[in-house]
Amino acid sequence: MLDVFPNQLNARNVIQATLQNPEAMYVNQLAVDAVVKNESGEAVFEASQDMMQMAPNSQFDFPISLNGQPLEPGDYRLELTATAMGEEWKWDEAFSIEADEASALNESDVSIPPPDHTWTYISIGIAFITLSVVLFLIHRRKKKKVIPQTNSNPTASAS
Repeated sequence: MLDVFPNQLNARNVIQATLQNPEAMYVNQLAVDAVVKNESGEAVFEASQDMMQMAPNSQFDFPISLNGQPLEPGDYRLELTATAMGEEWKWDEAFSIEADEASALNESDVSIPPPDHTWTYISIGIAFITLSVVLFLIHRRKKKKVIPQTNSNPTASAS
């Protein structure tokens, strides 16, 4: 295993482990089992695949799907076991997901629904209507308190 990192595959978040076959021979019937664990050692994501093949002197990224879960920043461990042709290889690799990296990948993941702002818009609408009604009532009350002026010039009314 060369590397482990968060990435996207088909616009969906995954953890990818780069596996390499440095030998000049085919690796047949390759099976990979991977478990991603959080800081407390709890398994958060798992993936298994068997009956794969690797060409000589090649590498590929093995994806571990998040199944629609958003990436969370933090420290993780990948425990990966690969078996083929009677051989077994094990890796235990620590990796971190930074907050800005998780945020950027989560925003472009098509399986994570965007935040719902419906209640924000409803609250703003109710506040606007309430404010409009209060201002209207204040304006109407001020208009009623105005004392009508009478014409005190007697010559103006004589015709």
